[in-house]
Formats: sequence, structure tokens, C-alpha cells
Amino acid sequence: MVTASYDHTARVWAADTGKPLGPALPDQGVVSPAFSPDSRRVLTTSDDHTAQVREADTGRPVGAPLRHLSRILSAVFSPDGRRMVTASRDHTARLWAADTGKPVGSPLLHQDAVNSAVFSPDERRVVTASDDNTARVGEADTGKPIGVPLQHQEKVNSAAFSPDGRRVVTASDDNTARVWVADTGKPVGSPLLHQGPVISAAFSPDGQWVVTASLDYSARVWEADTGKPVGAPLQHLSIVLSAAFSPDGQRVVTASGDRTARVWEAKTGKPVGAPLEHPGRVNSAVFSPDGRRVVTTAEDNTTRVWTVLLDSGSPQDAALMADFAEALGGYQVNEFGSIVPLDNQVERLDDIRKRLARAPDREGTLTRVLRQFLAIR
Repeated sequence: MVTASYDHTARVWAADTGKPLGPALPDQGVVSPAFSPDSRRVLTTSDDHTAQVREADTGRPVGAPLRHLSRILSAVFSPDGRRMVTASRDHTARLWAADTGKPVGSPLLHQDAVNSAVFSPDERRVVTASDDNTARVGEADTGKPIGVPLQHQEKVNSAAFSPDGRRVVTASDDNTARVWVADTGKPVGSPLLHQGPVISAAFSPDGQWVVTASLDYSARVWEADTGKPVGAPLQHLSIVLSAAFSPDGQRVVTASGDRTARVWEAKTGKPVGAPLEHPGRVNSAVFSPDGRRVVTTAEDNTTRVWTVLLDSGSPQDAALMADFAEALGGYQVNEFGSIVPLDNQVERLDDIRKRLARAPDREGTLTRVLRQFLAIR
């Protein structure tokens, strides 16, 4: 993991032990540092209006500083790690070569502060979100705008591409999130309505749903095509500052000013497990790549890693786990409630392998764990 702190450092940590890896990295910004896709480099920001690529192991600078005329609010690598995009209060986003720090193309221009900038999955486009009440899609190589501005009534806090890159979702202080066609700027479906400003919005891994986080004390899951809500609101006792899907899209994790993060079933809005509690406001929460852990950052000066409760996902998934437990242990419970040995342990394991091979990709977390355990691809 990599963290940034108001103590003017960023640090790389071992996720399993919490031990620091390498020296502290100079970081005077308030932006979360970003790993390169190969985890060998870290992108940090500073109050001197620059960002800097550093070696993750040693903290040594790589290339020249990435310089803006005002504070940098967002900095990320492209999916292939060869470029970076930064967003700044100087009304621009800029593209850079990761190895040298040299600018690529023209700046992406807005009329006010640019809050975020991210690449499309194919790395050919960038979407920016601005305090000028718009988001914009631009060419990653040249900075030229694509389509019309994505217009809101208040400032736009975030913008993100769908997994296939064909749509964009924006979150705004006008109490809405909106889905748009990326190439044309045409809206898709109805606005996603909250009772307060929407801080963030993101697509599910399959692009079918969107999750939003709002200052109205809730997060919500929506159909991306229609704007209709999915399940119940994910309700907190204070503002919700972030919301993110699990890698399989079946769960959502939220971070709130009520000093908790929570894991929820995405389809129903039901909570999964107990709240993840901090002594201070929880600013962000994300799943690990395998979906088995959650990382939270809070205003109590800590980042924490939590092992989250595995969700069955479906009755078929739960049945598979029960059958697997019997087959692995070599015992079963008969119709009289007695524990008796299995006569066909090998056959039962072979049957479970066949059932796992036929299970759909959106099956629950337990099915994924069984696939990994039995080395089924």
C-alpha cells in the first residue's frame, strides 16, 4: 500500500504486516499518492505546485518534476504506466511522460479548478472534472477536446470512464450524478438524484451499475443505462465521502464522517458484517484486488487493513461451499443429524470442480475462493 499524510510524507507499506517498505517519500500535498501499474514507482504531490515520480523502493526521483501554476488536486498513471495526468487549481490538466517528466500534448483547459483527471481504459482519452460546472473528454495524445462539455448546474467533483470506455459518469454539487456517451457528450438515462452534493461516482466492473457517494448521508447503486436505483440506500449517520465496488461487483464499501466504513451487498443494499470503526472521520475505503480486504484512511492519522466477511453471493454459491467442506473433511451430516464418513470423497471433489467450471463469472466471492483453492480457471 502507499499512503500520504499531512506530516509531509508518503510511505509504502506491506499490506499483510503493516511494516514500512523503504524510506519515507517527501510528499507535501493532500492528494493520495498513486502506484504505477507495475508497483515499481510512486507518484506524489507537493505544495510547491509540482508532482514527482519516485522509485517505490528507494524514494529516488525519476525524471523531472511535473510543474503547475497552482496546487495539484489529482495525479495518476495511465493503465500502461507510460504516461501520467495531473489536475490542478490552475484551471488545467496536463499529460506527462512517466520516464522523463516532459509534457505530452497541450494542456486540457477549463475555466476553473480541475478536481480530477483520469485515463480511459484504452489510454486514448482523458476525462476531467472541474469547478466550472463541466467535465470534458479530451485526446490523450494532443489534449484536443472530444464532443461537447458534460454540463452540470454546479461544480463537478469527479468523472470516470466505464470499463469499456464508451461512457463517462460524473458527480456534482448539483445533487446529481450523470452518465454520458463519452464520444458525443449525450446524456444516458435519467440523472442519479441525491438530496445533497454528490462527491464521487464510479462504474461497477461490468459497467452495468454505478455507485454514488453523497453528503446526504447515503451512497446508492443505480442502473447505468436507465438511472433507476438498485436496492436500498446505503445509509450512514453522517456524510459519505467515498464509495467503491469490490472487484467482482457484488459488494460496495463506503467511508463516512460517522467514523465508520461499511461493506454492503450491491444488489440489495444490505450491510455485510460489522462497521469498520475509526476514532475519526473515515475519508476513503477501497477493496484489495482480491476483494478479501478493505483499506481505510481516516483523520485519526491511521490507515487500516481489514479482512472482510465473505459474502455467499447466491444460494448456489453457499451450497457449493457446504459440499466442499464435507468433501474436503471426508465427513457429512446424514438425515439423522449424525456425522458419518464419506464413501465417495474423491468423486465429490471431482463433482465440485465440474460445478465450479460451469458457474457464471458474476458468482459470489466464495465461488471465487473455491476456484483459486482448486486451481480452476
